[in-house]
Amino acid sequence: MGGGPGRYSLWLAKVGYEVHLIDPVHKHLEQAREASLSQPRYALKSVSEGDAQTLDHPDDSVDLLLLMGPLYHLPVREHRLAALREARRVLKESGVLIVTAVNRFAFLMDGLMDGYIDDPSYLSMLRSNLGDGRYEPDYYTPGYFTTSFFHRPDELESEVAESGLRQIGLFSVQGPGEYAKDLDGRMSDPARRGQLLDLIRLVEGERILMGMASHIVLVAGK
Repeated sequence: MGGGPGRYSLWLAKVGYEVHLIDPVHKHLEQAREASLSQPRYALKSVSEGDAQTLDHPDDSVDLLLLMGPLYHLPVREHRLAALREARRVLKESGVLIVTAVNRFAFLMDGLMDGYIDDPSYLSMLRSNLGDGRYEPDYYTPGYFTTSFFHRPDELESEVAESGLRQIGLFSVQGPGEYAKDLDGRMSDPARRGQLLDLIRLVEGERILMGMASHIVLVAGK
């Protein structure tokens, strides 16, 4: 759900899953369909328009559900809870949910590393975002994010629990690794990339470091 142009869905199809991609954006759906046609042996099972809060799939019908975007694109808490409850409804009893959130402090880290804090408008949005998690840009500037919500790790856990799901694990995606020197160069070198990923894995569950990563992932069961 929220599969976008299919980055994760197409990979999952290639490794043997039957994948149904759902997204509310027409352009994303067109891109996903075109990408699916480009790998006919591993095509997506379906590509359809939909909303995370009202899925067409029947109860207890899905083995694995990825919410890799909807939660941070739903700034209203009740809407996020509705999406999580829908996820619980369609999951089989043995099903697994993987949900991604943008970390509350990601906007601050970006502003510090890229110098955006020198922009008074950015600084104003940042102060508001750090207060309640809502990010509402008052104008469009290339490079800035869209209207969204950034979670603290405990807020994400609370919403998942309130929706009736059972938490299995909470993980930092990038961890301190995204601050590594020459990150692009390191990620393009298999040996250096492997070293960095090994270090990230060592600390991906450390609560004290959760605020360092731009994204966090929660895994839950029904």
